[in-house]
Amino acid sequence: MKFNTFNFVSTVAVLQLVIFAGKASAQDDERLETLQGSVELQATGGYTAFYGDIGRYDKGLNIMNNFNGKVNKPLAGLSISNYVSNWLTVNVNANFTSVAGADSLVKNFHGSDKYRIYRNLSFRSNISEISLTTSFFPLTLIDGTIHGINPYIEMGAGLFKFNPQTYYDGKWVNLQPLHTEGEGFPGLNPATGKKFPSNYQLVQPYIPVTVGAKIFYGNTFFVYFGVTFRHTFTDYIDDVSTVYIDPALFNKYLSPANAILAHNLYQRSLTPWKIKPGLQRGTPGANDNYTTIFIKLSIRLFTGNNPTYRYGG
Repeated sequence: MKFNTFNFVSTVAVLQLVIFAGKASAQDDERLETLQGSVELQATGGYTAFYGDIGRYDKGLNIMNNFNGKVNKPLAGLSISNYVSNWLTVNVNANFTSVAGADSLVKNFHGSDKYRIYRNLSFRSNISEISLTTSFFPLTLIDGTIHGINPYIEMGAGLFKFNPQTYYDGKWVNLQPLHTEGEGFPGLNPATGKKFPSNYQLVQPYIPVTVGAKIFYGNTFFVYFGVTFRHTFTDYIDDVSTVYIDPALFNKYLSPANAILAHNLYQRSLTPWKIKPGLQRGTPGANDNYTTIFIKLSIRLFTGNNPTYRYGG
């Protein structure tokens, strides 16, 4: 797809303004003495894009292709950071966002992804996450200087909670209880001769990786910006992963009410006569991921045992 969505361009423009302002305010950055022991409280805002079975809108693996204004979702969060040294922080982060996707947004209609349009599935999922991370400031480690514009890399681990839903008959329906691919069903799938996939849990671990920069505005207020990539260990954020199953199994293993919903939602194909048990529904082996472009506003709460920390002479 063309990389020109309004949300992304607007974010880039804001980041450019922040960088420009930061350069003007950081002229005396060499006079910063120490950050060790400092604690910062941070508020985060950003846009989140999803990359999964329902969430790739053009051919290729570039996740930036998924910054589509129709499905980008806002992120809000809070963090606390403690400087254990001038170049290393330990952070506790809590974020709230959502992800979404729709096969109808695929642009590669005449290419290899046209089956996604015919599949005609869509979803949304609210996400809450908490993580423990460390931020590494390589320039400060190398030259010992606390730079006014300081690039950093952040990594860690966390847990996130999700709940895939789809819109049907005027309301949002939870998909996990419908076992649309037979998740958790006993025995073997008659269509494939293999075990059904395990029933997925709605709380999962993830690994966040952030690349960004910190801008100093005096010795109290700071701005961070960057991109956070998340590696997850599930392929079911969008409730799609493997193959279509025989819908008769819904009547066998689900309650009557859920069986009716599952019959109606396991496939919504534009070519339903082509759907049969064992036909590919998703892409197993490729876990779902989501990415956020963010700006973070930070305030220094106290300096611990380092009162000599100051900005300027």
